[in-house]
Amino acid sequence: MQGGKIRSEIVIGSKKFAYSFDEGDGKNKKLLGGKGANLCEMTQIGLPVPPGFVITTEACRLMMITMEWARKTRPGLKVGICGEQGGHPESIRFCHHIKMSYVSCSPPRVPIARLAAAHAKLKEKEYRID
Repeated sequence: MQGGKIRSEIVIGSKKFAYSFDEGDGKNKKLLGGKGANLCEMTQIGLPVPPGFVITTEACRLMMITMEWARKTRPGLKVGICGEQGGHPESIRFCHHIKMSYVSCSPPRVPIARLAAAHAKLKEKEYRID
């Protein structure tokens, strides 16, 4: 993060897989998903949104494909994410949906993460990716 802005540097070849809220196109729901596009639009019109970034819908699909392949190849493989995104309720729901083994986050986020994990389990049949 530089000067209060988060830099998104997930680029493979010429394809970009992450956009900071201030650089993403709020109108492009196909690229950023509904929530991601809305956060970008809210940032761009000046609403108070904490600095952050969104990964593209293609990156989400690639994570889903990778997890499916990993589970077929090595069923006991432990896979998870670490960092502040690991404590975000929507990230936890997504990680549960693609059958990640764990999420890890900073201690202050643990109570919310536990609640979000329980909620993800209870609502797993209703989860969809927009």
